[in-house]
Amino acid sequence: LWRVAETGEVNELERALARAGDVNARNKHGMTALMRAAHQGHEPMVRALLRHGADPNLTRNDKFTALALAAFFGHTGTVRTLIEHGAKTEVVTRCNTSAYMWASARTFTEAARCLKINQRGPAAGPALPLGPPRRPVRPP
Repeated sequence: LWRVAETGEVNELERALARAGDVNARNKHGMTALMRAAHQGHEPMVRALLRHGADPNLTRNDKFTALALAAFFGHTGTVRTLIEHGAKTEVVTRCNTSAYMWASARTFTEAARCLKINQRGPAAGPALPLGPPRRPVRPP
């Protein structure tokens, strides 16, 4: 199931689910198939897994959710899909960092905007500038 989720081959999902049984099965690190698909930015696979009952709010051992992974890697479409399916924006990783804060810090502007519009709770963090990354200024 995890391999299929990483490849994004939605047509293989039914067979993988029949073998795996539990769409929310985890490995020793707490990673689910949904998290793997979100990490890779495979939005059609994310949608399919959610339709089959994948829980968007499960956390890995380091408290990353599928939403935090999608935000960390700048997969805006996947971020939107997860939010549409009930992913909580206020969850923070073990670093006490929300998905919005990860997207902002890594300068994924569109993903950060999507999260900012939909953020809830104290983990939303301070408003960070959403523009191109600043280049260091060298002295003349």
